[in-house]
Amino acid sequence: MKIIAPLIAGLLCLVLAGCVHAPLNKMLTQDAVPNQTGIVPRPTESPSDGVAVVLFFSGGGTRAAAFSYGVLKELSQTMLPEPQPRRLLDDVEVVGAVSGGSFTAAYYCLYHDRIFQDFESRFLKRNVERALALRVLNPIAWPKLMSPYYGRSDLAAEYYDQHLFDGAKFGDLAKTGGRPYLAINATDMATGEHFVFSGPRFGLIASDINEFPIARAVAASSAVPLALTPVTIKNYAGLPGAAQPRILPRTPADESQLSHREAQVLRILHSYADSKNKPYVHLVDGGLADNLGMQSLTDDIVAVGGTSRLMELGGMQRPKRLVIIVVNSAASRGEEWNRREAVPGPLTTFLALGDRSGERADYQTIEAFRAALESWKKSERQARMVPGDSPDYYFIQVGFDAITNTSERSFFRSLMTTFTLPDSTIDRLVAAGGTILRDSPDFKRLLTDLKANR
Repeated sequence: MKIIAPLIAGLLCLVLAGCVHAPLNKMLTQDAVPNQTGIVPRPTESPSDGVAVVLFFSGGGTRAAAFSYGVLKELSQTMLPEPQPRRLLDDVEVVGAVSGGSFTAAYYCLYHDRIFQDFESRFLKRNVERALALRVLNPIAWPKLMSPYYGRSDLAAEYYDQHLFDGAKFGDLAKTGGRPYLAINATDMATGEHFVFSGPRFGLIASDINEFPIARAVAASSAVPLALTPVTIKNYAGLPGAAQPRILPRTPADESQLSHREAQVLRILHSYADSKNKPYVHLVDGGLADNLGMQSLTDDIVAVGGTSRLMELGGMQRPKRLVIIVVNSAASRGEEWNRREAVPGPLTTFLALGDRSGERADYQTIEAFRAALESWKKSERQARMVPGDSPDYYFIQVGFDAITNTSERSFFRSLMTTFTLPDSTIDRLVAAGGTILRDSPDFKRLLTDLKANR
């Protein structure tokens, strides 16, 4: 009997494991198409002088979440006097985020100013890493984790759903006004390209973004390989009863007129229409494709044929001043080894090489984005043809490189990417986010032009 009992228990676990499935996304039906979340135009009666702010929060675990939270606090304390007093934070139209930054982005878009009351206690200063580890070690979870249709990221999503997002789905964003528009970035494991949790991208797989839990999107965006598992979503494109996407990527008549990157983007977007050969999409950490979360927007610009066209399709009002704030929490480890003869270990080597390659990719992404902004500015000037009505943009980068104190800069750049940091480090990161934004020359130019004050 001593041998039989464990065998029976083991067999029971295997049977239970075969029955466990992580929740899949739902099919998009024709009736649900008009209600899909999108950019909500600013009310006509709201005070505005043509300012539209777009935020990008990079990956980097709790380091990124705290740093981007500091930027939100600074924006909430920056007042614009005309045409009516308001905060610069109130002009935020879109927040795109990756991995650690997606926690801050999703929490703000869902709860707005409540983030300044309880985000630190609910997430930043809570030992999330230990909480997730305890869930994995809990025998109650083992039958689930033995299933081939359920992984550690699904377990993490349940934790985020319970302790952070209160069961909210993307459709619930509309209940709090629908602004800012939230775009969470993950990486398609099969292509190595980003996959955005947004209405247009979910439309390509004929899935209802309104019914998708925000916690699962955040879990996918932060699913670091090995430590966590991919999050799986189903592709319904072309299946009976599935609706056609509202926004389709363009099909150019002559691909030879496209750059290599443009042709690649369009091929990947159109590939989602083939659900027969791509019935499932497995998503991992968004930082593997783009740690700034900006590439998805540049690719959407390619997909529809220009920034102005994207704004038009998204229902976004044409701004006079387009403000782009990129919060880059990237680490840069390994520099100290240039002063040592000892051979670096495998982990140190892996992290250092990852940081260097990430920096190069970020530089290329930023350059491509600047080119798209210049193209938008030029086309808008030609289209408006009204003296004094020329649009402008402000490209503001908030990163640790801006810290002039060497030891302080080294401290932030060497922080590990984890889900737990000391409270004192959280406080320093929050303060640094606000200070670096406030001291940015481009931010100062914006405040001068808007006659703003803090």
